[in-house]
Amino acid sequence: MIVNGSVWSLVALIASRLASAGAALQPVVEERPAPAQAGSRPAWRLLAPLVLLAICGTLVEDIANNWAVLFMRDETTAPVAVAGLAITVMVGAQFVGRLLGDRMTDRWGRESVARAGGVLIALGMGLSATSPTAAVALAGFALAGFGSATLVPAAFAAADRVPGLSAGTGVAMLGWLMRLGFLLTSPSVGALSDATDLRVALVIPVGAGVVAATMAHLALRRARR
Repeated sequence: MIVNGSVWSLVALIASRLASAGAALQPVVEERPAPAQAGSRPAWRLLAPLVLLAICGTLVEDIANNWAVLFMRDETTAPVAVAGLAITVMVGAQFVGRLLGDRMTDRWGRESVARAGGVLIALGMGLSATSPTAAVALAGFALAGFGSATLVPAAFAAADRVPGLSAGTGVAMLGWLMRLGFLLTSPSVGALSDATDLRVALVIPVGAGVVAATMAHLALRRARR
């Protein structure tokens, strides 16, 4: 039994040495991100418009979470029960937009859908900001929510194809930088509201819609090159 165990130990040792030698002979392949083509723009110049587009999309949701109910209560004198519908209406419209987003993108293209989304954000938030009644303000929030639905998914899809960045890097960078929108939106709206009033402060999401509609071409088409 001792001899048998010794033999098997020797066989295992020899096999281990042979396996180590074989592994050492195999070439080491390093994974490197695909280099950008000659004459192409730096990756950050392609990623920056996508970050801006995504921030425009998240800004609308942030407005709904932090300011929509307050706006409905103070500016349209809606009852608390009705004012609370502002978040539900906007997020619900955004949910419907996400459900239809793939179908709309397949039919009209990501760039056209994103541009239309920016227009809807500007129109919707402009309608809410100037509306004297709760019903019209809710309709405006619904338009803005629907318009914002495809902006962030479109930005992420394009970020994953930015030349010069390895797979997943563009998405990760966009995800982190997009959070700047959450950090800056509420303080900006609050400061402008204190200086004027909340109706005037809603010019910020109106501007975000205009920026999104304008940047859709720059952000999405260039990222494909």
